[in-house]
Amino acid sequence: EETSTAVDGNVRSVAMSSVILAVGTSQNRVVLLSVPDLTDIAELQHDGDVRSLSFSPLGDMLAGGGADDTRGLMTHKTRDSEMKVVIWRVSIDKTQCDRAGLILFDDIVHAIAFSPCGKFLAVGGQDKASTVFLVQDFQKAATLSCAAGVRCLAWSPSSHFLASGGEDMQVTVWDVPAEKVVFKLPKWTDWYSHVSFSSDGSWLATACFGSSVVALVPVEDRHGLGTASGGVATCSADIRGADVADDAREVRGSDREGCEREPWKGDVTSTLSQGMQQPCRCEDRDGGGDSANTSAKTHLPAIRPARTSLKSMGTVGKLCAEGGQESAPWTALTVVPLPREGEVASGVFRIKVENVPSGPNESLAAKASSSPSLSSSLGLTETRTVAVSRSRESLRFDHGDDISGVSLSPDGKWLVSAGEDSRVVLWDVVTQAKVMDESLDSAAQAVCFSPSGSYFAVADADSFVTLWNARTRSEETSTAVDGNVRSVAMSSVILAVGTSQNRVVLLSVPDLTDIAELQHDGDVRSLSFSPLGDMLAGGGADDTRGLMTHKTRDSEMKVVIWRVSIDKTQCDRAGLILFDDIVHAIAFSPCGKFLAVGGQDKASTVFLVQDFQKAATLSCAAGVRCLAWSPSSHFLASGGEDMQVTVWDVPAEKVVFKL
Repeated sequence: EETSTAVDGNVRSVAMSSVILAVGTSQNRVVLLSVPDLTDIAELQHDGDVRSLSFSPLGDMLAGGGADDTRGLMTHKTRDSEMKVVIWRVSIDKTQCDRAGLILFDDIVHAIAFSPCGKFLAVGGQDKASTVFLVQDFQKAATLSCAAGVRCLAWSPSSHFLASGGEDMQVTVWDVPAEKVVFKLPKWTDWYSHVSFSSDGSWLATACFGSSVVALVPVEDRHGLGTASGGVATCSADIRGADVADDAREVRGSDREGCEREPWKGDVTSTLSQGMQQPCRCEDRDGGGDSANTSAKTHLPAIRPARTSLKSMGTVGKLCAEGGQESAPWTALTVVPLPREGEVASGVFRIKVENVPSGPNESLAAKASSSPSLSSSLGLTETRTVAVSRSRESLRFDHGDDISGVSLSPDGKWLVSAGEDSRVVLWDVVTQAKVMDESLDSAAQAVCFSPSGSYFAVADADSFVTLWNARTRSEETSTAVDGNVRSVAMSSVILAVGTSQNRVVLLSVPDLTDIAELQHDGDVRSLSFSPLGDMLAGGGADDTRGLMTHKTRDSEMKVVIWRVSIDKTQCDRAGLILFDDIVHAIAFSPCGKFLAVGGQDKASTVFLVQDFQKAATLSCAAGVRCLAWSPSSHFLASGGEDMQVTVWDVPAEKVVFKL
């Protein structure tokens, strides 16, 4: 047991992000507690029992659904007694927590769930439907009608399928874009109370009222070529902004009158159907062929119960699939045993990367094709293409001097550039206009956006790090660190600063107070957080700057992987990846399954995060200085000393195009 605390009222629901535990109560409020010490952060006001809670994947938004004080007994409800899903912006800083808007329903909301991709919010309740909303504007995108009240919801890891269970005593798995039932589990003797997908999508856990049994159903999330069909419900919700502060929205989610059954159309259609595919802005398309012909057909996944049978293991009734797991045929890697003296052996790895090129049949796609379980877990079952857009022109932003750092906001609306002229410029990408132009006391060294796009950080040559509020375009705070700053990276709650003093400084966001210092063995030239913000990778050079031809164990170039948290006691080194030359660039993929590393060894190397085995080697003509993943985690852009940007198809280990 880590710790415990008491809250006022009966607890109806709980949800947890990486740093916040949210507790919904019968006292019409949600209590936010810090993780892991469970100290109070803030209380958020609802208008009734908070029966369900869900954090967005980045942890910066919280949705709470439930009933008003009448428990749904009023037939004709007033505006104040309607059933609500409340959306809040949340942070470990109480002053940053506020209500973003409401979604109103005519009956009790029992279940709510953000999709893993962060683009959708599913709501289920007594109105006998699971309603899917687009998070970007909370317009209704899909209505999945059920035979009875919905009590529980769970998204598949691909964000393509939604499992619902409830008062019909069945679990139904839906293809959300098509609004069609994929399969149903057999009826039980009582209402279903809980459903949950495993993180790899291979299991669906279910539980019922009046039963002590948890059932694990094996499922297969397979990708096949599908056709977007007509006859799918489309419904636009009314947005009412009256009496809602700031940019908060009030959306009615239950009005079904006037909703026609018709084929997908408009922005809601494209966002929902393409959002499942995680599209890239450079026309990242499923399948090959001309883009004009890709609108009719898309690669849509298909899911069904696995055919592998189950068997009971022992007296506790543990379930497992018959047959063993397939092993991944990774090569060209040596695992060097740990620990060193003084290091803890548990959970720590040390990997030496050898410059052994992959053979023609050793690409990640080839390995995955010979291992169905690997292919499914990595999401490599569909063919994708990417190309420079022919319908949109390239944009150019003239900073006015040499640029030392650039970062795009996650939504692609804002671009921040920082340069040798000590200026920081925030650009509106659509209009190409400068919306902020501020000066530092010295030349800028590095810049990064927060995952939510609310903040961006800039480090200068005087070792000052400044945090800016992207919404107000005002300086939030600043602090100084020891040593010259080489790199910065930001999670939703932590700013990491890599320095020439062989260390990474962790600062809290937004107040920039010290959390911890992490030890490296040289300049930390690049940093990258995992999507969940619980891991940090730092790459660079040792103190010899790579001048030694024959390196010792202590002077090899390293990528260090740390487990990180706002709690200093939870920050520790997870392991090392060793290289024979300087590491300039490092990047976790958006899906969180891959880590790309580039440097003076003239290659971009891709590792599997699950065990940090090498999965792909992308050989370049010269040293690699920068890396960026496409949103689909299928393509990787690299740039550097060959004076070109190369876009790679990572599974195939092939060049797609060069700029």
